[in-house]
Amino acid sequence: MNKIYFTAVLFFSSIAAQSIQINEVVSSNQYSYYDEDGDTPDWIELYNPTSLSVSLFNWGLSDDLGNPFQWRFPNISLGPEQYLMVMASDKDRIDIISHWETIIDWGDDWSYFVGNQEPPTSWNQLGFNANNWNTGPSGFGYGDNDDNTIINSATSIYIVKPFFIDNPEQVKKIALFRLEDSIDE
Repeated sequence: MNKIYFTAVLFFSSIAAQSIQINEVVSSNQYSYYDEDGDTPDWIELYNPTSLSVSLFNWGLSDDLGNPFQWRFPNISLGPEQYLMVMASDKDRIDIISHWETIIDWGDDWSYFVGNQEPPTSWNQLGFNANNWNTGPSGFGYGDNDDNTIINSATSIYIVKPFFIDNPEQVKKIALFRLEDSIDE
């Protein structure tokens, strides 16, 4: 089992000491988050619980106690009550996205089609009209007490959720997850 150590040099200002928390560490990422290459590196999530921005410039992350600054943060700040996920990929990418927005969330309504027969061939195309499909909140399953929408036993379920991005030119990356990972079997 790999151990991940977080080492940081804290700078104190006359206002207050800076405080960043390690919110979550995943040392065996298999399918929860993918990087832009489709890889699933380990990751560390940091959180700033304060009401002030904290500069992470020259803070370090390492899995080697003998080299506590194995990787240094670029010149970025973590805003008040903001989270930052850092992929431990050895790819040394510094184009860090420090703000994520969820435009489709757990429990949002989806249009769905239980696959006891083939769906329309255009079901996965832009502009598909799913008005005649059933609608229910996400968390599809067979009723084992963790489902928002219960379906009868079926070999497949097709789901559609339109979403809009107001300013696509401001988007650096989009993360989409395979929904079949969240459907009960």
